[in-house]
Amino acid sequence: GKGTLDALMEAGWIKPAGRRDTPGRPLTYATTPAFLDHFGLGSRRDLPGVAELRAAGLLDPVDLTMEREVAGEKQDDGSGDSAG
Repeated sequence: GKGTLDALMEAGWIKPAGRRDTPGRPLTYATTPAFLDHFGLGSRRDLPGVAELRAAGLLDPVDLTMEREVAGEKQDDGSGDSAG
């Protein structure tokens, strides 16, 4: 079966944009003008942020759990002093 990236590429909504300079050199993708046109956006900056997606009820509970874990990692400065 087709994966999500395959479907988005077939629709012309994303395109390969290069590779990250991290271990494994993963591919990165960029949205296309067709994506922006389809959703009535002038630029990627017009995409909603996490707060807007949450307010609209569009975030999956798994997404929210992962977001909290990432936020917790960012708050941990490595000093060993956990406040919370």
